[in-house]
Amino acid sequence: MPKKALSSKELRALNDRHPPGSRVELISIADPYASLRSGDRGTVVNIDKAGTINVRWDKGSRLGLTYGVDQFKATTAPIYANGREFWEDLRRTRDDLLAARQTASRYLDTQTGRKCPEDSMSFNRELFLAMLEDIAGKPEESHLVYPNSSEVANQKGEITSYQESRQRNIDCSLDIDRTINASCYEPNYYNLELAAMKLITEHGYERVSLILAKAVQDRDTDARFSTAVKAWAGKQSFDSPAFSSSVLNTHPVLIDGLISHLIHMERDHGLRIKQPPERTDSGAVLNGYENNRAVYIEPDASADQSVYENAYALGRWHKEAQAIDSVWREDVRFRRANDGALFYRGNDEGVYVRIDKDGTAYFGRYENASEGIEQAILSTNGKERFGYFEQALVAVFSICGRSFQRDGVK
Repeated sequence: MPKKALSSKELRALNDRHPPGSRVELISIADPYASLRSGDRGTVVNIDKAGTINVRWDKGSRLGLTYGVDQFKATTAPIYANGREFWEDLRRTRDDLLAARQTASRYLDTQTGRKCPEDSMSFNRELFLAMLEDIAGKPEESHLVYPNSSEVANQKGEITSYQESRQRNIDCSLDIDRTINASCYEPNYYNLELAAMKLITEHGYERVSLILAKAVQDRDTDARFSTAVKAWAGKQSFDSPAFSSSVLNTHPVLIDGLISHLIHMERDHGLRIKQPPERTDSGAVLNGYENNRAVYIEPDASADQSVYENAYALGRWHKEAQAIDSVWREDVRFRRANDGALFYRGNDEGVYVRIDKDGTAYFGRYENASEGIEQAILSTNGKERFGYFEQALVAVFSICGRSFQRDGVK
């Protein structure tokens, strides 16, 4: 509450300074539990009679500002130019990846009941994909689906992990029903694409996919599911007891529509659940069991996925690249001679990325480059086939990270 009630004159002056639609920037807030931080920006919705400035924050929060208690200022700073910029700001301003992901989930949740114009949907897609690229291969504990049956869990002393995963399956199925229902922005019209983004952000791609697949498999004779959706569901495999209580009550037509968006994500953005080859270092140990399944972004779902067939090898290559105390450079002579691109990081030895003119990208190491990179011995860790050169270049920028984006065009 304000320190004292505002007079009519003070309230009018406050409305004049911060009319609906104006922008504000937070300096400090008295609520110790608020998720907002100094520098967060939002749009004023209205000001009530008590002097509370109701704000729609860019991060998704709707927390109001109390005049005379919370500190803020008017600003003309624009909202984020795109969703990727929003995600990058979340990563800078949140304590860790989990906190950034949770904020993105809350933001998407606030959008599900709205009829979003195309520019808003583009922003949401950019946010969603930027987040997935950042968390690829780094699943949260709450997103992991326990991979074994209850019998195996008992034998390995992991029954607690099995039970926790089973409960998360139930919670996810309830949230799927709720989110689909909340995505109805007017009678018979649903924003199912946004619902899919929110659910994957909140529960993880694997869990959402398996629960939806089970719903279709349980009703495989239901003609309201399309042929494409039934084919997709038939490819999914899971431990039935762990999902036995994960029942969806949503109409099959809406489930079919939601799955269609997942299929489009797989096709257009290469969203996959990958099972790396068995190896002793195949994954982190969480909750007492080994995580050897994770979600990866594959830039071209229709192409040869050889790089990602051993995602952990690429991860080790990336880790080695990041540890090298050198900038990324381009061999301009290679570009002129081969109509492609060769980027490298290191001195006499290091790592390289080569992109051929047909859109094939090679990742590997080099050595004996004292007389120049063109004389070096190259060894390849893997390759990825893209549709064309420019597509491969964009993917390489994403895979190699910010250091490459900063240095790689030199």
